[in-house]
Amino acid sequence: MVSDHVLRLCQSPNTVSSLLAKNPSQSPGQIAKDLYGIYEKDLHRRPPSPPSSSASASASASASSRSSSDQNTTTNNNNNNNNNNDTANNGRPSPATTTTTTTRQTRDLDLAYKCGRWGPTTPSPLFLQAFADALRCLDADPLAGVVSPPLMGTHGTVPLTVIAPLVDVIRHVSNVIARAEKEVFFITCTWSPSVAQRLNEAWLSLIRNAARHVFIQTPDLNAAPLLPALADALRRGVEVTYYVCFGYNDAGEVIPGQGGTNEQAARSLLSLLPEDGPERKLLHIYDYVAKDQDRPIHQCFKARCCHVKLLIADGQVGVQGSGNQDTQSWFHSQEINVMVDSADICAKWREGIERNQNTKLFGRVAGDGVWRDEGGKPGDGYMGDPGSVEGLIKGVWGMYKKMERAGVVGYNRMAEYTRQVLLHDQA
Repeated sequence: MVSDHVLRLCQSPNTVSSLLAKNPSQSPGQIAKDLYGIYEKDLHRRPPSPPSSSASASASASASSRSSSDQNTTTNNNNNNNNNNDTANNGRPSPATTTTTTTRQTRDLDLAYKCGRWGPTTPSPLFLQAFADALRCLDADPLAGVVSPPLMGTHGTVPLTVIAPLVDVIRHVSNVIARAEKEVFFITCTWSPSVAQRLNEAWLSLIRNAARHVFIQTPDLNAAPLLPALADALRRGVEVTYYVCFGYNDAGEVIPGQGGTNEQAARSLLSLLPEDGPERKLLHIYDYVAKDQDRPIHQCFKARCCHVKLLIADGQVGVQGSGNQDTQSWFHSQEINVMVDSADICAKWREGIERNQNTKLFGRVAGDGVWRDEGGKPGDGYMGDPGSVEGLIKGVWGMYKKMERAGVVGYNRMAEYTRQVLLHDQA
């Protein structure tokens, strides 16, 4: 449920940008501190209790405590009654329980609606639910999403979506920079440890509340919270389709704690589903195939890969931006995405995806999560399923080679030691 604190933050007339416009001599960082305070990166801390500086405050707290105790007693009695009703209905929720849940959900959506500036538009329930779940992260830090809360939900127009090779995307970015009149805000590859991320909550909420279909395209899909969420959606009868890149950053993903390769993650997801159940028929996993190809090409060949990051739920709500569905983006990197509530835009995005690649035609993986050719052979470059120790060794060596190619590190003792370990392992 959206808290009163978050509601007040979102309905405030002041934002960092509005106050900066009134007084350009001020520092944006200082304005943010004055507006929202300073929050340490401690996501498990409890919010500070309000000071009780008078007898009346203490009395009020005591009365509140007694009231809560009375409510708990009543709630327990009601829960017992509901449990009896559930038993009488063969374990199905009683009408009273269903009504209470529906009322609570309606209240949550109403609060989420009040937290945005929607103009003449009316957001869909699916969008509002994801928005509400994302808003809850503001209790930990009002600036967790690096934007003033009143600007988090708004309406407008998406004038242009570029689905093209990186050079074309950068050309459009350079044009925007060249036409800028006041300032350019550019951010890339920023590390920010966090758990209460609004982006993660929005993704999970859309998957959790989708009724028909979830589509995802991402280079890697291995974030630990994502796999059980997708499995739950499949159990509800929701069709799940996702496109990933063959061999994308395998050297880093096989390091223990990083989530594993796309093939390993696919097998983990499949292991959550019954072998003979309908869920597996609703799951469609593909490796990216370029428009001029008839098979996926492993990233190690540096020939074809895809960097699209997109999630569409029920063809109505889409999330697009820099965030991947992997451990790095979910827990370590600072990402920026936009969540759009528009069936028309989602349809155009999906059309653009299919028009610019052959993934749907040639990229379907086998029942074990591995793409294979007509003869049953995995694609060239496939590294198999290394265990923890082998994965660590391959991961360290792969990361070193990646940095060496980029000119970041030289040939040093650590590299020589890693090479000797590999040679010994192969022997």
